[in-house]
Amino acid sequence: MTDNLVKLLERLVRDRRALQVREQRHARQEQQMIDSLRHLLPQMGYRVIPAGGPGRPGAMVATVLKPKRLRCPKCERRFAHPLPMARHLKATHGVTLPSKARKLPTRGKPKLRKSA
Repeated sequence: MTDNLVKLLERLVRDRRALQVREQRHARQEQQMIDSLRHLLPQMGYRVIPAGGPGRPGAMVATVLKPKRLRCPKCERRFAHPLPMARHLKATHGVTLPSKARKLPTRGKPKLRKSA
């Protein structure tokens, strides 16, 4: 009886070690796939950001990026929105973009035209 028990325990230990080796191999393959996706997705217009949380420390989320259509007139940098481009111009090149003139409402009574 004790011989059978010892054999069963040895078998359990061997099986557990084999499972650990397979788990490590699968973890390496998963990491390789994640690294490949981190390089591939930005080329397709996606931004990869970590989506950590309970039970998902290394998970990733891909979001669609807005196309960067605005080019800096001083360098080759591109932007999707004019505000970051203006910030870049001011911080990097010391240039401020001219703002559009806005008509502000006048205070007081509106002036009426006299009809002829």
